[in-house]
Amino acid sequence: MFLFKDAKPIGEEGIEWLKVHLANCGDFGKVSKKTFDKRIKWTNDNLERIKDCATKDWDCGGPLTPEALSFWTQADKPFLFLAACIELTNALAYGPGYVCGLPCSWDGSCSGAQHLCAATRSEDAWKVNLIGNDEVHDLYTIVGNAAKQSMARDTDPMVSTILAYEGDWRKVFKRNTMTTFYGSKGFGMAQQHMDDLMEPLSREVMQKKRAKHPFGQTRKEHHAASRLLAAHAAAAIKGEIPLAIKAMEFIQKLSAMMAHEGKPLEWTTPIGLPWSNRYHDPVTERVNLWMHDHGVRRPFRPVVADGYKKTINKNHSVNGSAPNFVHACDAAHLLRTVNAARAEGITQFALVHDSFGSLPSHAARFRQIIREEFVRMYEEHDVLTEVLEQAKCDLDEHNDKLSALVDMRADLTGKLNIKEVLNAEYAFAYPKLSEPDTKGEYADGKYKTEGTATEDYTERFQEEIQKVADDNFPGKKNVHLPWKETKEGDIAFIFKNPKKKPILTDSRGKPLKEGTVIRGGSKIRIAGVIAAWEKGAKRGVSLWPDAVRVIKLSEGFDANAAFGAAEDGFNADDYEPTNFGNDGEDADNDADDAEAGDDAFKL
Repeated sequence: MFLFKDAKPIGEEGIEWLKVHLANCGDFGKVSKKTFDKRIKWTNDNLERIKDCATKDWDCGGPLTPEALSFWTQADKPFLFLAACIELTNALAYGPGYVCGLPCSWDGSCSGAQHLCAATRSEDAWKVNLIGNDEVHDLYTIVGNAAKQSMARDTDPMVSTILAYEGDWRKVFKRNTMTTFYGSKGFGMAQQHMDDLMEPLSREVMQKKRAKHPFGQTRKEHHAASRLLAAHAAAAIKGEIPLAIKAMEFIQKLSAMMAHEGKPLEWTTPIGLPWSNRYHDPVTERVNLWMHDHGVRRPFRPVVADGYKKTINKNHSVNGSAPNFVHACDAAHLLRTVNAARAEGITQFALVHDSFGSLPSHAARFRQIIREEFVRMYEEHDVLTEVLEQAKCDLDEHNDKLSALVDMRADLTGKLNIKEVLNAEYAFAYPKLSEPDTKGEYADGKYKTEGTATEDYTERFQEEIQKVADDNFPGKKNVHLPWKETKEGDIAFIFKNPKKKPILTDSRGKPLKEGTVIRGGSKIRIAGVIAAWEKGAKRGVSLWPDAVRVIKLSEGFDANAAFGAAEDGFNADDYEPTNFGNDGEDADNDADDAEAGDDAFKL
């Protein structure tokens, strides 16, 4: 129920992302594992129930109908879901100008596996959504299916009992899979099944919700089933993403080699912070204390720690090395993402481990930054080689086992092109270039699209825009002009959606299919007007796109069109859109609502 202090107008696209966030928090029918379009559809289909949760009199004890109470309390994350219901209801009532402060969070897809797949360039990265795809992949389900198949071939008499279970198999294997990349092994994985599966089922039997326990009537049977589930889960994980598991083994062997020489495994993370996998046994002593209770004096001799031994605890160092390494990669990515986002004016963050939260009005760009920084981190840093090189510097010169680890590192390289993460919609984020204009004095909350042109045309176009400004506001200062300088030093022209929705076409003049999105790298032609406007003390020039023709599509953004004769290039019939894009109608009473001049432009 927390809200950011510095809220922003949500905008049309922010409303769509809030719908996705709401569906994620509810996760009814596992909708969070479906495409964003389907999550938005789920929210739209359930709007009346959502509004019913949000509009009841909370001062009088909450929702007044049993249906509303049952709905939000059955959500996967009830209070996050309820907060999203309230904010979405308000946003739909007040429109894109609604000032929303609710954090919308976007989580990694089994982030431990994601980092290890990126570090090894594993071709299995698609299983954790690091490769662009029209559908959402789920490693927990993949592992669950593989484990069930291997159990079907097992001769253990307990197998038939386990396979007869009719519960959620994804949930059965989720924790095993997730925690493997943070150090879980056979014993711990079996205990997870006892805690997460066997014990809850036992309670259901005691509460008479079940006639009998599906895995047997004794704790001995429950432990046997848990051990079998854990064994097949571990084998399935190793089989589905082998390079990630081998990378963990590589780090563990490095740590063991360092600990054998009495040294910690050390490294400098991609954010520039020192990392030391250092474990020491505590120095302990027994002290004499007295306990007093109602005049009774009793001796008490507890053991307390007083510093640490100088020697390295080899077992703890080896067991902790791989999960600590993955945590360091997680943390470095998070910090790099925050720094990059702050550089672009995004300052509201709700962060937990691999969960990245910010305002819904920032969601489109923030999610793109998350992926961009992930790619940059693994382009700039070969993390496995870096930790190996540091170990080579710290180990004794004549360590005869080091060459084996050098060879092992060489074998830990797949064929993944790390740049594919930029198009991976379901890794952390879904990119869209159009975003609410919320920065600066002339921010109006509308969606804008930015485009660059050739150097020669850029210069001529700037002259045309400046001429319109000079003709309409002679001698006036502080006239807002629709361009900015990019980080690369180019000039990006800013186009804002007019009140009417432009028509979108491909290179042959055919209308684009609904939902087509145009991302950076696409080649387009734009036809529209250069409009001078003045509102109160503010004045400026805006670019209104009337139509957009897509010559080359680079998977992405919202397009607009209606030109003349057909041209060679992109054909809309060959493209099936996979994401949502809804220009919608722009807000009223905007400074850009001034009448457009006759000065037309083409890009």
